[in-house]
Amino acid sequence: DGLPTDACTNDVDLAIVCDAGFSDAVGDCARGASGDPTGTAECLVTDTSVSEGCASCYGAVTGCILTNCLAECATAPDSQACSDCQTTNGCDALQDDCTGDLETACPGAGGVG
Repeated sequence: DGLPTDACTNDVDLAIVCDAGFSDAVGDCARGASGDPTGTAECLVTDTSVSEGCASCYGAVTGCILTNCLAECATAPDSQACSDCQTTNGCDALQDDCTGDLETACPGAGGVG
């Protein structure tokens, strides 16, 4: 895959990805780029100031979801079916490689994500 492992675990990127609005930005960028991982990453760097390495991880995650889980996630991104599809197809593993477990990495997360 060539994705940078732990690309989002530095303090600056974690502060951005742990922000409640970041997931909305990821969705907006992915839709704006029609799911293209590179376009999604470029948008995230511009819109959120997250590092290029971290943004490329989220681009890859959205590409994985688009490729494998569009039917399950397009209309119900918070559904169990969407979550299960992402786990089954390795999209969650991609994100975990980049960010670690956001449940523990984000200060006071307690169920964010």
